[in-house]
Amino acid sequence: MEDKVSRAYGSYWDGIPVVAKAGQILIATLESEEFDPYLELVDEQGRVIGFDDDSGLDVNALLAVRLPQEGTYTLRATSFEPAASGSYRLTYTLTQVNWQQTLSGRLHAGSLQHPEDGSWMEEYPITARPGQILVASLTSFDFDAFLQLLDPEGKVMAWDDDQGGGTDALLIAFLPRSGTYTLRANTYKPRQEGAYVLQYSLH
Repeated sequence: MEDKVSRAYGSYWDGIPVVAKAGQILIATLESEEFDPYLELVDEQGRVIGFDDDSGLDVNALLAVRLPQEGTYTLRATSFEPAASGSYRLTYTLTQVNWQQTLSGRLHAGSLQHPEDGSWMEEYPITARPGQILVASLTSFDFDAFLQLLDPEGKVMAWDDDQGGGTDALLIAFLPRSGTYTLRANTYKPRQEGAYVLQYSLH
């Protein structure tokens, strides 16, 4: 396969077509020992609708996107650094996640406030074993959903805004060690309120 070159970043990339049905969730991994992997998912109009850099093991890429409509999407295997090259391994699956936990809530004045912008949020602890993969979804008809995952020290290790389709959030992350992680159900903008559904599974 002949590599293409990104005009914006100067990095090489290979494009892999993915034929999908509406509502399916694409889960993809890009691994390499020779460069820092970066994954993009592009729709039929050429718009990037999902991306990831380091959500996998070490600096590998791990991506989850809910596909809004039937069609042929393109997975771009590329590098985070410009002009990096080397061999890689790309795997993907199209699935419907069997959620292990479903939680309903409402964000409003009086909810916890995000430490950066003061937006309303709720936090949910998750106890995990080393090597597990967390998939989480935050959906709402009332606000633009924003989802964060904090490591056991309280540092944000993964986040998403719109990869759940529309303004819903969907994230996936490799959990490198045991401990209590935290899912933060949040709004994209301050002062937004409303009901939400948070779902997650550990694999």
